[in-house]
Amino acid sequence: MYKQLKIYLIVVAIAVINCSFTIPHKFYSSITQLTYNAKSKSAEVVITVFADDWEQALTKFHGRKVKIEDTAIDALSLPYLQKYFEVKTANRVDTYQLIGLKLEQDIAEIYIEIPLGNQLKNTTIAQNILLDMFEAQINIVNCNFGTTKKTLLFKKGAEQSQKLL
Repeated sequence: MYKQLKIYLIVVAIAVINCSFTIPHKFYSSITQLTYNAKSKSAEVVITVFADDWEQALTKFHGRKVKIEDTAIDALSLPYLQKYFEVKTANRVDTYQLIGLKLEQDIAEIYIEIPLGNQLKNTTIAQNILLDMFEAQINIVNCNFGTTKKTLLFKKGAEQSQKLL
């Protein structure tokens, strides 16, 4: 009886330890780094997201299974970005070029270039990616305009545009 109890306790202990490591503590965030390049008068943008979150968002958006390794991931990402990531200069939505997407383990980095010209004072940004997917999603935007630095926060219920400067 003692031997059976000992085996039972060991099995229960292993199960508890296993469960504690396999239940993920999930948080939902993205970090966007926007740096103004005065020479080219453009914003160089890097959006960092969890790859699995990006896959889920694109899958929902396109209505079909999307994997981050798809050869057409850039083409699949662009329409989603155009809907949920917006930069406006003087009430005009700026078009931007998706440079590409790079995968680093479970993190996806999305590279974008946006021509801004000299109208920085009236430029606004709306960084609403993944807000439609996750209730707790938070998008942090770090802006760097030479000596001027600013951090913006976007979350569900606060999706409005914010001034860059």
